[in-house]
Amino acid sequence: MAFPNSMTNHLLLKMHQLSYPSEIVVFFQEILCDWHTTLTFNGFTSDLIPMDNSIGQGKPSLMILYLIYIYVLPAIPSLPGSNGGSYVGDTFWATCDTFEDCDRKLNVMLDK
Repeated sequence: MAFPNSMTNHLLLKMHQLSYPSEIVVFFQEILCDWHTTLTFNGFTSDLIPMDNSIGQGKPSLMILYLIYIYVLPAIPSLPGSNGGSYVGDTFWATCDTFEDCDRKLNVMLDK
């Protein structure tokens, strides 16, 4: 899968926020459910593993969904201390004056 760290619920929420028709959102919700993958190494192949957060790859419509998913990636917070729109593979960023402040701010982000 090309985009395994995308979160399907976030994509669908962003589609609603961008005023996509409900029929399109439901259509893509159905396309993105019941995905599975397997792990293969050293002659071993795992059972099917459910993938609940993925957009997949190989179809032009799926690349468009990824572009919708990341549309706020370059968003800049409008106020000091507010959050931007970025979510990239469990990576968070905080700017603070002290380690303790950054630790607190990052833990709040992780708890969300």
